Amino acid sequence: MALAANFFKRAPRFFGALFLAWFFTLSCEKNHTPDWQAEKIPPPAAPAPAQVSTAARAPAADEIPARDVPLRFLVYNLQNYLRMEREVNGVLIPNAPKPEASISAMVDIIVGLNPDVLGVAEIGSLDDAHDLRRRLADAGLALPNIEYTHGSDPVRRLALFSRFPITARNSVKTADFRIAGRRASLLRGFLDVTIDHHGSAIRFIGVHLKSKREVEELDQKLLRHAEARLLREHLDAIFLVNPTAALLVYGDFNDTRQSPTLRAIQGNPHSPTFLDTVNLKDSRGQSWTHYWAAEDTYSRIDFICVSRSLAPSVDRAASTIPHPKAWRRASDHRPLLLILR
Repeated sequence: MALAANFFKRAPRFFGALFLAWFFTLSCEKNHTPDWQAEKIPPPAAPAPAQVSTAARAPAADEIPARDVPLRFLVYNLQNYLRMEREVNGVLIPNAPKPEASISAMVDIIVGLNPDVLGVAEIGSLDDAHDLRRRLADAGLALPNIEYTHGSDPVRRLALFSRFPITARNSVKTADFRIAGRRASLLRGFLDVTIDHHGSAIRFIGVHLKSKREVEELDQKLLRHAEARLLREHLDAIFLVNPTAALLVYGDFNDTRQSPTLRAIQGNPHSPTFLDTVNLKDSRGQSWTHYWAAEDTYSRIDFICVSRSLAPSVDRAASTIPHPKAWRRASDHRPLLLILR
């Protein structure tokens, strides 16, 4: 009884202390634990001022100027991508197309080299040009923009396919001239387009000059040289308007480097309008581009020439004469690959 009496005497102080401890704990929890029912999302803080670093850094991919993107240009004589009389299994077939095995090898070569611009000779009709473009697209190489032209030759034509927009078309289809008192016509015309390569205008002029096969009417050398001089007049007219034109002349010249034909196209070496012939070679250091089976000869008759303003953009180390394994199945010419940077 004495113990119980003592407890009840101290009870007010005991429960008072217990109440103070409970109240202190509750206050601390309210100060440190948010009330999730009543919490409001604060407005976003104003962004801190950007800190500009003066340290050098490599540009991101989308910051690299477009003019630094190289342009891959492929020149290719397709050896009769057209309908003509052909020998098939020992039988002459009229109006036969280029054999599928040859086309397949050629398409594989072009797609493997992945050009941005493709200039070709010995294409047939416009339907043939569209057929080639479709085959390339089906194989993964889209070159949607096309220029197609011809001269008096009713069979073999010129075409150009481009990944980039064609902004001007100045191809020449007809031009007459006289040789030894006789009238002659430009055989395959001059393909002439301007392409916009990420804001830079480059003028591509494609040719396929008279072959070395003799004709009854005129000497083939004189005819080819006359076409070359006509081409030079066309180039001089361009330079007269724009002396610093970024200009590129390419194709099957059907003549060699030191020939009057090539010299006529290049012009005066002391003139600002002189064209520099790009000295291309294959991986073995050889520079031939054409194999003539009838004569069993290898020669350099396909060329790319550039104006003085464009010459510094040529990546001469990367430019080459490709030598794919199936080159002979595709054409009697090897392609030329020029890289512009």
